[in-house]
Amino acid sequence: MARKLHFTWPPPGDEDKQFHNEVAAVAAILQALGADIDVGPPRENLAKARHDPPPPSLRDWLKSKDSGMGGLTLGGGRSWNHPQLLMAARGLVFNEWGDAGKLMAMQAGRSTGEGLAQFLDGEEPRSTDYDSFRWAAYLIFASNKAPAAIRDDAREVLRRQMRLAMLGAVPWTDEGLEFRNAQGELTFRGPTLSPVGERSPKTSHPDQCGLFCRLVLGQSNLGDRDGWAPLVADMLGIDPLFEPRDRATLSDPTAALALLGNARVLGVFRFVEYPEGRFVFRANQMNPNTPSALWSFADHAKKRQVRGFPFDPEAKNRGKGAPRSIGCTIENGEVVARSTDDRFTARFRLPTSTPLWSIIVDEQGARFENGNGPILLPSQPPPHPPEPSGNPAIDIQALVAAVFALGAQPDQTDPAVALVQDQQWQKASEAVAALSVPNKRRGDRNALAAQLQDLAEDE
Repeated sequence: MARKLHFTWPPPGDEDKQFHNEVAAVAAILQALGADIDVGPPRENLAKARHDPPPPSLRDWLKSKDSGMGGLTLGGGRSWNHPQLLMAARGLVFNEWGDAGKLMAMQAGRSTGEGLAQFLDGEEPRSTDYDSFRWAAYLIFASNKAPAAIRDDAREVLRRQMRLAMLGAVPWTDEGLEFRNAQGELTFRGPTLSPVGERSPKTSHPDQCGLFCRLVLGQSNLGDRDGWAPLVADMLGIDPLFEPRDRATLSDPTAALALLGNARVLGVFRFVEYPEGRFVFRANQMNPNTPSALWSFADHAKKRQVRGFPFDPEAKNRGKGAPRSIGCTIENGEVVARSTDDRFTARFRLPTSTPLWSIIVDEQGARFENGNGPILLPSQPPPHPPEPSGNPAIDIQALVAAVFALGAQPDQTDPAVALVQDQQWQKASEAVAALSVPNKRRGDRNALAAQLQDLAEDE
């Protein structure tokens, strides 16, 4: 029997996150669709530091937002989830869809993309954590809740998303611990997806897995822990995007490659099928300050997927002083992912057999690649940490990471980040000093503003 899902906003114990877009917009979407959710008045906790005074209701919070896409085209580290969740929530609640149609047309390849919107997922290509947020937004744009002019493009974007995910998917369920409960029972019985992408620390995100099974296999009974995003799919009742696939056919990449169309992604993904298993690889993250797996290998015989996650699996790995990714290489037949914390370097020896196929997806598009697996990924010396941009004495990346670590909302963070990247130190200092941050971050905020002021005075 399907598990009945009940939601509460503000989230108990997480009042400081109640106005985070991935919490509040999700709650607004569930309420608008008629899900089982209790929406109460905001609770004054750490949320007060983000909003002074806090909005009197969830609806008032949503009314204060917009449905624009400027940050998605301009780049600079902005989340690709937040604006799309706001577009979907404001569309459902206020019938105000903003730039949703424009963005869908760009992502579908029907119109010329602006800035990073020319790439599928922009600067956050593929993510086990965040795919489900975007996919749920696309489902709303593809439904009869949205204007007819948006729907076809949104369906095309969903098809591209599913095809990209299929390239890293294997038919079997990982029989390790990730999909098991405390009693050792499998809580998911569908295909295993590769975690390689941005902000992707694990394989087993139930929302992502549940949506993939619904949209690709046409099955909604393969997971016991489906969350809010699969529920959105169930409530919207979207017709199949394409003929449901038998999971055994996930080993054949031809259909996925053909239906990616003219989709391009930022950076480079390689998908290599050996007789022994599926290998997925990225040389670099787009955002080196967030923890991600840079390689995965799905062993067909053992039905286990291992991943190159070069970070402490028990730590958050985010915020001030956290380790950063410094890339992934192939060295003498081993794939090696590194971070600035060399205790967690992730190595795996690749098969020596001839690959059955190899596909590259990058800024030029998706295509079969000639040659054999290891030849595609030449041995390289261990990478060095990235050189700071701009003035050699100033680590711009570290300053940008420090701004994000303060925990302000994106509409406050993005202008400050842009000023840091432009090295407008005086204005950057003023912007950081004005950020509304949680109480525990105010000291960090003031210190960072002072550091930027020092840079301004040095010029």
